[in-house]
Amino acid sequence: MGEKSRDFRFDNVKGGDIGYYLHRTLVFLTPIFCFMAAVFFYLKTYDSATIKITVVQVGGFFLIGIFFVRMLERGLKFSKEEIIFLLPVAAYFLWGCFSYAKSPFKMWASFEEFWRRCVYTGLIFIGFLEFRKVRDVKYFTFILLLTGFVVCAYGVMQKFGIDPFAWKGAFGGRQFSTFGNPNFFGAWLVGVSAFPLCYFLKTKNPLYIGLYFLTAYNVYISITKGSFIGFMTATATAFILIVIFAGFINRRKALKYLKIGLPLAIICLLYLVYRAGNPISYRFRIFTWMSAMEMAKKHPLAGTGIGSFKETYPMFRHPEIFYIEGKHNTETDHAHCEYFEVFYEDGIIGFGIYLLIMFITFYSATGKLGKMARVPDYSKNPEIIDRTFLIIGWVAGAVGMFVQAGVDVHMRFVSSGHIFWLMIGVIGALTFPEKEKKDFVIKINDLTKIILEFAVIIVTVFFMLFFRRFFIADVNHNIAIAYSKQGVWDRALFHYDRVLTLWPRFIMAHYFMGNVYNDRWNVTAQYNPLWDKGLPVGTQRTDPQRTIAKYDDVLRLAPNYVQVHYQEGNIYLKMGQFEKAIEKFNKAIDIDPIFPLSPFRKGYCLVRLGRYAEAEAAFREAIAKDKKESGREFVEAYTNLANVLYLGKKYAEAEKYYIRVIEITQKLESFMSLLSFYRNTNQTAAAKVLCQKILEVDPKNQEVREILRKL
Repeated sequence: MGEKSRDFRFDNVKGGDIGYYLHRTLVFLTPIFCFMAAVFFYLKTYDSATIKITVVQVGGFFLIGIFFVRMLERGLKFSKEEIIFLLPVAAYFLWGCFSYAKSPFKMWASFEEFWRRCVYTGLIFIGFLEFRKVRDVKYFTFILLLTGFVVCAYGVMQKFGIDPFAWKGAFGGRQFSTFGNPNFFGAWLVGVSAFPLCYFLKTKNPLYIGLYFLTAYNVYISITKGSFIGFMTATATAFILIVIFAGFINRRKALKYLKIGLPLAIICLLYLVYRAGNPISYRFRIFTWMSAMEMAKKHPLAGTGIGSFKETYPMFRHPEIFYIEGKHNTETDHAHCEYFEVFYEDGIIGFGIYLLIMFITFYSATGKLGKMARVPDYSKNPEIIDRTFLIIGWVAGAVGMFVQAGVDVHMRFVSSGHIFWLMIGVIGALTFPEKEKKDFVIKINDLTKIILEFAVIIVTVFFMLFFRRFFIADVNHNIAIAYSKQGVWDRALFHYDRVLTLWPRFIMAHYFMGNVYNDRWNVTAQYNPLWDKGLPVGTQRTDPQRTIAKYDDVLRLAPNYVQVHYQEGNIYLKMGQFEKAIEKFNKAIDIDPIFPLSPFRKGYCLVRLGRYAEAEAAFREAIAKDKKESGREFVEAYTNLANVLYLGKKYAEAEKYYIRVIEITQKLESFMSLLSFYRNTNQTAAAKVLCQKILEVDPKNQEVREILRKL
């Protein structure tokens, strides 16, 4: 009677060995890792969220490395229940490896998504196998509650204008706290929103309900429609699960309040979405989803490859998107619906595995709640009560984020993506019991174990140092941009070169470096070891050649990158290589069929090549596109069209467009163009009348007086 029994469901390690200390290290550091990813920001990088990415990259691989060593020390032993949960996770990781291997975009987009897949699936394993004890999950939950208070407090400070940092007001009236983006801020809050609500219903401590309403207020001031949906979903899920499974609460009274509360919550949600609604946002998503559905038809079984969406989407982008955004120098990296994006990249197989993970997680969690609710007098068992409310809080938050992912992109970004996948693992840990008996054992001898642990340590250190370089590169990228804005070209190029040395896949640095050469435009051929790196020593190049080389580097990484083909077309045009320019402008038109400057520049090249009929068609196309997009009259295109019609001896049409330019601009230059046309076509009478009109407006114009005298 004096000896305490040991419950192996909640205690899966023995004290005193390396495995135990590694386990305790993971339990301690994983919540700290989440705190850092949420709270840290650094404004001296190009992207203020870079520090969060670095925390997840470096910290994620560090935790995964510890986890692998811990597993080798513990022994590779699993029960049937553990295999049921972990097998789909392992399959999702392996499918990601296959998807990456077959992707044609390994150097940039696919690599970015592949390392996320590695970290996220690793975090599921950590959450599942290391947080089997209720007390460990309670510690994790406490850190997330503390993190929520910190980010919410800063969000309130921003709302009231108390923000000492340079990004103050970056999103107008939308608050973003430490996340740098209100969408990611709102998504993270959705994930933790059910914790204070569940703790309040369990303990009746007013501090928790205060934190819940503080969280709700911050979701509101983020003005993010997807987060409104996610927050309401998380709250409703928590209430429903509590009413159904927390039998020690007065169920009849709870159902009564739920019948009133749920309809009110839905009405409130609809009102908030309407108030925050932007018809442009709705239309943008609808047309993006239409394009995504078209894309998914191409390779439905195995997908196109992880991370391939951002590479291929420009070729499928609905033209209406350009009218909605009113811009041509931006790109859409994601489908704004996680389900569409996973389906497109991973195909039916990968998407099926993804859904299987979600089904096993949420179905087994509700099954566990039902099983605990049937335990006699379970309302008097503190451990079961704790586990019940923990499962409800974690499940409700994960469901909220999962639902929000249907209309948002937050799963693709580390600030909220990492916490969602950790939640999946922790829910599994709370749901599946830890059993002493292990059904599957992989035996490893001591020498093999030591070799494997040494290899894990080396690989972990390599990846930590590898991803640290990305952060340093982004700092240099920010410095390079500052120098290029000041026109200090040499310093800008030095830092861009530093960026690409550290992070050769950083596509934006290649693009901006090309822009620097384009802006500097030194046509004197010379050799510089920095500007001409990788070429034989002494190879002389001009800035136009360097610009083309850098833009080609961009296209090797991303064949459809925003406006690069158009930029290359302009360079070839300035260099007098009109055939190459036309080829590039045609590619630009394929990607962005709305941009009026592409056919306009193409038309100029065609004129220089004497292909007047094609030039006429190009200028007409430019006029029509500009009028449809902006409602303006494209004066330069009208003028060039008139000129090319004159060169093609279509004098009546040419005269009509010269007159049209005068009607639009009423500028002297347009009158003089028409006058030259009349003189060149021997229309003396019309020329005299026009001279008299010009002199009525500008009596001192000696050039026109002289022309009139000669006429």
